[in-house]
Amino acid sequence: MPSEIPADRLRGILEIVRLANAETDLGSLITLITRQASSLLEADRGSLYLLDKETGELHSSMALGLSGKTIRLKLHQGVAGLVAAAGQSIILDDAYSDARFYRSVDEATGYRTRQILCVPIKNRRGDVLGALELLNRRTGNFTPQDEELLSLLASQVGIALANAQLYEGLRTTLDRLSRLMKVGAAISSELDLDALLRIISQTTSHLLQAERSSVFLVDRARGELWSRVAEGLDRQEIRIPLGAGIAGTVAATGAPVRITDAYTDPRFNPEVDKRTGYQTRNILCTPMRNARGQVIGVFQVLNKRGGDFSALDEQLLASLSSQAAVAAE
Repeated sequence: MPSEIPADRLRGILEIVRLANAETDLGSLITLITRQASSLLEADRGSLYLLDKETGELHSSMALGLSGKTIRLKLHQGVAGLVAAAGQSIILDDAYSDARFYRSVDEATGYRTRQILCVPIKNRRGDVLGALELLNRRTGNFTPQDEELLSLLASQVGIALANAQLYEGLRTTLDRLSRLMKVGAAISSELDLDALLRIISQTTSHLLQAERSSVFLVDRARGELWSRVAEGLDRQEIRIPLGAGIAGTVAATGAPVRITDAYTDPRFNPEVDKRTGYQTRNILCTPMRNARGQVIGVFQVLNKRGGDFSALDEQLLASLSSQAAVAAE
């Protein structure tokens, strides 16, 4: 039999649900849920993880006490990963004595986790959207009643999260379409190639949330790629042999490349990083083809903010690469 939840706690849940249903901004909603849940259950810290179905990873951009750092976990990794994978809640009274506890986050932040309460967040169909995790109850241990209360809250805010994700997707789509239309208008009106490529490059960085983007053109006479536009390089020119590095590989093969950890990929050449002092984490690179299908350059973006480049990002970059190719021709 479920335990009887005190009236003041039920009122607390109803107030959180009311606030959540009135919030359509995903980031603000995640912050609200995490802070309110932590306060209601007297937890020292809390995190809300969302499930990325494409990568099979959980990511939390809202973790109390971590000052904006993003935590990423694979399914079945750590307590939150296990909860998201199984769709069942977990309570740990002594985290460090339990094999399911993932210590790396504590080791990276200097925090000491003692207790954990984690519940799945689901949509109306019962699909897991993520997990809500609370750490270190200020008085005593997390109880089965706390688990019941947090599960009830998660079941209600799951609907608000699903709606906010839908609104976020629509806003992103509209923003991307608007900016793509501006690129098309620029191509028809801007006569200076460098100015036009800078417009396309800046638009690309914004749309893909990338730290930097570069346009390389093929110099067939010298068998090289050279940087026509490269954000952050202060007019330094980069020349890469065809077939060398990620950009050279894409120019030689005509196939796009998307990698999540540059320094573990044997195709990545760290020499440019060494020369510029930049630290490349992840890369998305696509070929630029002319009307005859010949590769005339490559478009490369580096370091997506808050995660890895997705298949949707690859499709968008391919579209922008086509427009950049038209400009270059």
